[in-house]
Amino acid sequence: MKQLFLLALLGLSLAATAHAQTYQQLDAAGKQGYVKAKAQQLSAIIGGRTVEFSPAYLALVTARVEAYAKRIGTGAQGVAGKEDLRFVMERGAKFAPTFAQAFQARNVAPLIGIYLPFMESEFRNEMTSEAGSSGMFQFLEQTAVRFGITSAERNDPAKAADAAARYLAGLQNKFAGDVWLSLLSYNQGETAVDKMLTNVTNARAAACGVCALSEAQGTLGKEGLFYTPNLIAAAIIGEHPADFGLQVSPLSSGK
Repeated sequence: MKQLFLLALLGLSLAATAHAQTYQQLDAAGKQGYVKAKAQQLSAIIGGRTVEFSPAYLALVTARVEAYAKRIGTGAQGVAGKEDLRFVMERGAKFAPTFAQAFQARNVAPLIGIYLPFMESEFRNEMTSEAGSSGMFQFLEQTAVRFGITSAERNDPAKAADAAARYLAGLQNKFAGDVWLSLLSYNQGETAVDKMLTNVTNARAAACGVCALSEAQGTLGKEGLFYTPNLIAAAIIGEHPADFGLQVSPLSSGK
C-alpha cells in the first residue's frame, strides 16, 4: 500500500505542475537540476528513502535522459534502441498495470516492474540478446529455470514479470533492502556484485553504494555502469512525459 500511495502522490504532483519549457529547451544547468530533483524523488518512491546520488552518478543519469530525449519525435519505428519513444510508451501502457501489480505482490517497487522491461527490452517480447537472454525481462535460460519458468515462458510477459519480481525480492533481502545494488545484481549477477563490494572497501558503508561502485575505476564495464542510471532515466521520462513533449499519460497511471 505504501508504494501505491507514493505513486498516487507522484501523479498528483504531475497533475498540479505546468511547465513553460520542455526538458529539451532547458540549458545545461537547468537539465542537471531537473534530473537531480526527479532522481531524488524517484529514489524515495522506488527505494523507500531519498538517496543523495553523487554528481558523477547523476551525470550518468543525465546522459541517459539525453539519449532517450533525442529519440522523441523522430517518427522512427521498429528498430530496437532507435525507435521514437512515443511508440515505446504506447507499448508500455499495455503492460504497465500487470507488471506493477506483479511486483507489488512480491513487495518490490511497482515502478521497477514498469521500468525494468522498459530499459531491458523496451517492451519488446521478441527481444533476444547475444548472450542468450530473452523476453521483456531478458532472462537467461538458466536464471529462468532457477525461478520456476521454462525457456519458452521467458516470453510470457506475466510469468516473466512474476519471476523477475521474485528474483529482485530475493536480491533486496541479500543486499539489506538496497534496491540499486539489487538492480545492479539483476544485470551483473549477485556473486559479481558481492566481489565488487569486497574490492571497493567504502562501497558497503556508503550512503549510495552503487555510486561508489560506479566511481571506482575499472569496477564496472559500460553495461553495468549505465544499468541503474538507465532505469532512473527511463522512469524520469515515463513518469513525466509532458515535460519532454510527449502527449501521453505516465506509465504508472494505468491509462
